[in-house]
Order: sequence, then structure tokens, then C-alpha cells
Amino acid sequence: MPDPILPGISHFIRAIYKKNHSNEQVYLIFLIVLNILGFVGANLCFKKAALFSSGSTQTWIWFALGNLIGFLGPVSITLALKQGSASGIFALSVGLGFLVLQLSLWAFYHEPMSLFQWAGAGFIVVGLVLINGGRIG
Repeated sequence: MPDPILPGISHFIRAIYKKNHSNEQVYLIFLIVLNILGFVGANLCFKKAALFSSGSTQTWIWFALGNLIGFLGPVSITLALKQGSASGIFALSVGLGFLVLQLSLWAFYHEPMSLFQWAGAGFIVVGLVLINGGRIG
């Protein structure tokens, strides 16, 4: 069925995924992961842009790249919402997105994480399990 909101993009993402089978759960997971990658990738690019002097060419390149990568987020979440429960999809996308971003900042930019922040990351995981009750979407 054609996607009335994002016809070309929906077709493109499905082609990348090669959705020739009927496993909707795997497709939903793919869309959620794509959303998280868009969110994390964009924010890591914005962090990189912030490291350069204001107005420099490098700042604008990283800023533009972040916006380009960030475009994956709204597209993939829109497509994911057609596949499952909004509360489950948003919980996974936002919760895991934040968790992966924090761990990425810690790993790539050596951002310090206190004991409370590590505990908070653990609570995010517990919260996601409780909200979704073992199911995705």
C-alpha cells in the first residue's frame, strides 16, 4: 500500500531493508534502530561542530551533516508508527536513543559520567522493559 505521507522515502527505506518477507516485527525493529542511529549520529555531528570556532567551515560542514543524518529520525519514526503501538515505539526510540547517545558521548568524546548517571542509564533500561512488557511496538 503506498504511503500517502512519504511515498518516495517509504519506498526507498523498504528497498534498503529489502522487505520481501512478511516479518513485520523485524521491519519495526529496523525502523526503530534507524531512528536511534539518526538521533545519535546527528547529535554526535552537532557536538563535533561545537568543537570548532564559531562560523568556521568545519562547523558548518558538521552542522549540515548532522541535519542530513538527523533527517532519518522523523522519517523512520513516522514509518514505525504505522507498524505498532505509539507508546512502545516512542519509549524505545527516545529511551534507547538517549541511552546510546550518552554512552557514545562517553566513548567518543570522553564526556564524564557520574555514578548517578550510570545508575540513571540502568533505570532507563529497566523502564523500557517495564513499559514494553517484553514486546516491541
